[in-house]
Amino acid sequence: MAVNRATVSLTNDAGSWNVTDYVLSVNISVGKSRQLDYYQPGSVTVTLKNFNREFDPLNTSSSFYGSVLPRNTDIYITLAGSGTKIFYGVIDDFMFDYNVSSESTVTITGSEFSSFFANQTILSTSFPQQLSGARAIAVLQDAGVAYSTAVGAYEIDNGTQLLDADTNPQGSNALDYLRNIEVSEQGNFYFNQDGTLWFDDGSFAMTSPVNFLFSDDGTAGTYSYTNIDISYTSQLLYNKITLNSNDNVTTRTVTAPSSITSYQIAQLSIDNVLYNDSTRLDNLGTYYLAKYANPEYRINSLKVNFGGLSTAQQNAFATYATDLNYFCKVRFTPNNIGTAIDKYVKVIGLEHNIMPGGHEITFMFESIRVPTLILDDSEFGKLDTYQLAL
Repeated sequence: MAVNRATVSLTNDAGSWNVTDYVLSVNISVGKSRQLDYYQPGSVTVTLKNFNREFDPLNTSSSFYGSVLPRNTDIYITLAGSGTKIFYGVIDDFMFDYNVSSESTVTITGSEFSSFFANQTILSTSFPQQLSGARAIAVLQDAGVAYSTAVGAYEIDNGTQLLDADTNPQGSNALDYLRNIEVSEQGNFYFNQDGTLWFDDGSFAMTSPVNFLFSDDGTAGTYSYTNIDISYTSQLLYNKITLNSNDNVTTRTVTAPSSITSYQIAQLSIDNVLYNDSTRLDNLGTYYLAKYANPEYRINSLKVNFGGLSTAQQNAFATYATDLNYFCKVRFTPNNIGTAIDKYVKVIGLEHNIMPGGHEITFMFESIRVPTLILDDSEFGKLDTYQLAL
């Protein structure tokens, strides 16, 4: 089987450098591993051979001289066969390991551009009442953030939630504020493989999971996996939801009495919701209860031996190995006992572990509960199969 190696390139104002021949290992983590967490800035760690001080910033004779510039050098990682970009970000650190054998290495650590927001402060003194998408764009275009000119492109949905006017955003951390928008909308901010920032609003709903991706029975068009992580715990069990508006006054609490009777009280607090209407806050709490009031048999993650696939399979699978926030189906039969179990999940995180001899990809999932019936849908439009309403 062909092993589709990663191509690693560095670039800044001084030029571009392909450093693939020096690569010893690549580790990439994007998205999140737990569905109640926020999407975190993706990170990368690349270890390179540095036997002749190629990456030493003081070695003026190196052909890479000028490329060793933390926070001023971008890093691109693509799949060599398909050219699909699996990471794009900025280098934070170069860490050098010189040893007496002269088989020295340099370790590069980098992060997606969402880390840019961690040090940006909003300068606007107020925002008008507006939909969540317009509020997100206002934050990105704020003079203290200037994301559109400082980093790159973004694709922002309109939003389904009308956010109240905010008369005191000045001084707020940009990343924290975007997360308040995310919670208020029940949407998602994340980066795709080309560095574009996306905001999927609450209308981004599952119809058919067009990607039946993973199975352990060789189903045509699916991919096998080497490991699957299942849990049935109370880790994501919440039956008392408290919603706090960012007006620091309005608070609402909703509960699921039957769940409390069965499992005792498990409380979750949601802060800084950007509207203060009691009914809307109650609706948001009900949304959380629908997802978390009862324990669920969940697929947390699975691992695919990408390096063990044929070149054609790798190329076909490349997009799924880079994107986030899409739906798919997983089929498995534990220990080949009993009937197959089909679970619908959303991909929320990816990890790539790449060595010269192989490439493993771990997919992290958010569990999708049984959806309502959707008219004309090929999967969820079947009568007598799915419920008409929650």
